[in-house]
Amino acid sequence: GLVFRSSPEKPEWRHLWTVVLDAARQIEAEGEWSFEPYFDVKPDNPGVDWLRLCHNVKDRHLAGLFFGVRPSSRLTALENLPIPKVALAEMPIKGLSVMTIDQDDFLRKALSWILEKGCRRIGLITVPGHAMRYQKRFEAILAGCGVRTERRWIQLGEQELPEWTANIAEMMFHGNAKD
Repeated sequence: GLVFRSSPEKPEWRHLWTVVLDAARQIEAEGEWSFEPYFDVKPDNPGVDWLRLCHNVKDRHLAGLFFGVRPSSRLTALENLPIPKVALAEMPIKGLSVMTIDQDDFLRKALSWILEKGCRRIGLITVPGHAMRYQKRFEAILAGCGVRTERRWIQLGEQELPEWTANIAEMMFHGNAKD
């Protein structure tokens, strides 16, 4: 089971989850495995997929669970199930294996690509939950590359309101070309 707190048509859907679904479909095409996605799984607001997940877990229809984000405390009650469980999270979770994304490596690779394109004045639009950590990492990695940034080029965009991020990007690029 692939457990997500949102669904692809909603603004809070993460591109990473699309990558996970695409990878699952590729594995399914090989014929040995099948993956059942569960969308909008929020125990505080049960929906159809939450109820379906509970039913499939109770009836032992699943060989394992993948959580696209750190599961809520109600979902971690599944820790007693004798099946593999893994979550994308930054901290350990009792009863689950945890996968983390190496944010520093991501930033280094992204900046390397940007620098190869000739950019030398680089900004960042980050999201809640990562803001200060990203800013410090971003500034340190840029300084290590000898590239400048300015605090006004580091902004916060709300994932649930992506239309506002366009305004932030426009503001960041407004003004003289040299800026």
